[in-house]
Amino acid sequence: MRLFGREALGVLLSLVLSGCAQRIEPRPEPARSVAPAHGGGARRFVLRSSFWVNLHQALLSQCRPGRSGGGEALDAPSGMSPAWKAAVDFYRERFAQRGLFDEELTQLNLRLGDVSDSRGLRAAGIPDELASVLEGAARDYRLRWPAQERANQQWIARAHPLLERWSDAMVADLERLYQVHWPSEPMRVEVSGSAGPFGAFTSEQPPLITISSLDPLYGGEASLEMLFHEASHGGPIDKLARALSRECEAQRKDCGDLWHVLLFYTVGTVAQRHLGPGYVPYGRRSGVYERVARWRGYSRALEQEWRPYLEGKVDAATALSALVRGL
Repeated sequence: MRLFGREALGVLLSLVLSGCAQRIEPRPEPARSVAPAHGGGARRFVLRSSFWVNLHQALLSQCRPGRSGGGEALDAPSGMSPAWKAAVDFYRERFAQRGLFDEELTQLNLRLGDVSDSRGLRAAGIPDELASVLEGAARDYRLRWPAQERANQQWIARAHPLLERWSDAMVADLERLYQVHWPSEPMRVEVSGSAGPFGAFTSEQPPLITISSLDPLYGGEASLEMLFHEASHGGPIDKLARALSRECEAQRKDCGDLWHVLLFYTVGTVAQRHLGPGYVPYGRRSGVYERVARWRGYSRALEQEWRPYLEGKVDAATALSALVRGL
């Protein structure tokens, strides 16, 4: 179970209480806000806060197990209108069994991020039935939106200085380690209260990161690591992952999801190099290496055989061969 910091708990409490507030017709809120342009490294990401993406992710969180990033705060059926309950039922029937990277859900996330008001839902290609469901649920969610928007903007405000200072250095290190050029186009990021079962995920074509503003494991200094972790999923890690797969085949070993543990370890180590020794990478801070039995063996092998490559002491082929041999 993840423990929320005092500030995050305050946001969650305000979200819950808002669902019990006297119903009034709220003034319209901007459906999408984009972080102001910054120079330098911050331009590698475009951080956005979209009303419709947040609403969509909140509804998904209601009908799926393993919710994260504040989804629990939206569980207040007694304070919700029939339209909200109908929206949850609709999402449960239509989307509960879909995978995280289901094509329809991926396209919905992209399209909803470009909607500026309710009139734009259909213009953005949202089907009539789903648009009607979202419009009905929006009346309830707008009561919660000011608190959620504040949380999103606070997350963005803390991430920007880190990106400004360290993005170029992170990219230089990861290009060297991945042996690829980092994508030239900025990565679009939707900041949301809920963001899938793990707190963040990345879809491709075009790349889009969705990340939780309420999960403390993704906030503050950790935002630097986790944005680059997610961005690595969009192609940069692929060459290294293929080389690892070939080495596993050559040694006739089932490496499972070792590539993903290698990704956690690599980006976490690079982030710690720049943020300082006091920064604890996500893999250690979250306890994920300990929770997954097989990952414990992976993390030990990475520390012994992969770290020398990260420190420039051996080449990638030598390190990958030793890593697989050490499993």
